[in-house]
Amino acid sequence: MLDTKAIIALLEKNGKLTELTKTTTFHGRHESAGEVEVTIYDSGIDGHLRYDVVARSLNLNPERVTFGNPSDSLEVAIVTNHWDKLDG
Repeated sequence: MLDTKAIIALLEKNGKLTELTKTTTFHGRHESAGEVEVTIYDSGIDGHLRYDVVARSLNLNPERVTFGNPSDSLEVAIVTNHWDKLDG
C-alpha cells in the first residue's frame, strides 16, 4: 500500500485536487462527554503542521469540541489536544 504522501500526490496530480488531508476517525466514550468522535488529519507534508486532532461529543453536548495544536508529530498533536474541553 502507498503511504499517505504518495496517495495525496497521486490525487493532486490525477484528480486536480489541492489541500488534501487523510482523515482517520475513532469513536469512544468519555467519562463526562459521553460518545466522542476523534478525527485525526494528516496533510502528508513533513513539517510543522502535518497532523491535527479534533474531538467532539456526539450525544451529550455537541458544543463540547476540542482542538489541538497542529504538529509534525502525531503523538504531540494528540497529547497537546485540549482534552479538558470535553469536560464542559
